[in-house]
Amino acid sequence: MAIDAGIMAADQITLGSVSSSIDMVNSIATDVNGGNGSATGAEFGKAITDAAIGVLTERVGSAFKALKGTSAGKYSNVPNPKNVKEGGNFTRAQKRNILNENKQQNGGVFKSDKSGKTLDTPTQSKKGQKANMNQAEVDHIKPKSKGGSNSSSNAQVLSKEENLRKGNR
Repeated sequence: MAIDAGIMAADQITLGSVSSSIDMVNSIATDVNGGNGSATGAEFGKAITDAAIGVLTERVGSAFKALKGTSAGKYSNVPNPKNVKEGGNFTRAQKRNILNENKQQNGGVFKSDKSGKTLDTPTQSKKGQKANMNQAEVDHIKPKSKGGSNSSSNAQVLSKEENLRKGNR
């Protein structure tokens, strides 16, 4: 029952209602022991507070990830070219470095920053041959057509199929 009360209190926590949730936790802790303030009540209050903080931390982390996107800034440690600008193309060296970083972050294999799917090594397309729709490609998170730059922090690795489906979104 105490765990259920802690979970209920923790579930009340949202970014906009932290103070009311803390009041709720204190109220539950006081009510458990008839308001006598015993050590058991204090321990219970601490347990609920710890649970609430854990849930809040998890939810804030999830919200941050949702705002940040799965890959925004993932390659910001990769050196930028001298000519970073809106609507710019990634350089050949920059693409190579981003792909190498993706491979390093994923245990030696290419993985899509969108789906997590294992990708094939990119190859030069050849006239008359179908393109490998599962090959890794470096893509702009914010499209060039919408002012996205060729900064490495605006890069993501997708499969050719994911990139084509995304278009300029």
